[in-house]
Amino acid sequence: MSAAGWDFASADNSNVLVNSVSYVPILTKGIVGIAAHDTLLIDIWGTFLNSSGGPRQYSSRVSVGGVSVIDTVMFNVGASTVSRAATVLRFIVSVSSVNAWRAEGVGWITGTIPGGGFSTIGSSFGSWKSGAEALLGTKPVLVQMKSNSPAATQIFTMHSFGIRRIPQVP
Repeated sequence: MSAAGWDFASADNSNVLVNSVSYVPILTKGIVGIAAHDTLLIDIWGTFLNSSGGPRQYSSRVSVGGVSVIDTVMFNVGASTVSRAATVLRFIVSVSSVNAWRAEGVGWITGTIPGGGFSTIGSSFGSWKSGAEALLGTKPVLVQMKSNSPAATQIFTMHSFGIRRIPQVP
């Protein structure tokens, strides 16, 4: 890890069961030296396999240093025993000053692997939030997901991720 964070890295196709109505962690990494006027970019590429028997609604939460900066419903994923919903997620956190931040989360279902089977292709979400907590210093970044149903089998497979701290340009 550089002081600025991780460039895109393979997640080794890590599978996380997301068939829970409570948030489960999919990514945890520490970021060193967050300062006022920095921006954090958190990118995730993965796939959902929802073979639970019905469409499911998924939510995500991103925390920086224990502060929830995004907590939002993402999208619905149709049921299939073979097709996976290919998903791109981006979370942006702007640390404006010592006690001010803004965050946005966006994501898309870009297609299915193998093709066909979903009515949710092209689905997207957007969420915006702000707060007054201090996010400075070395902080863990935690990304979590949950479903609206505990029915098995619901799996998020993370293929790659990137976390980057971008300092202010003088």
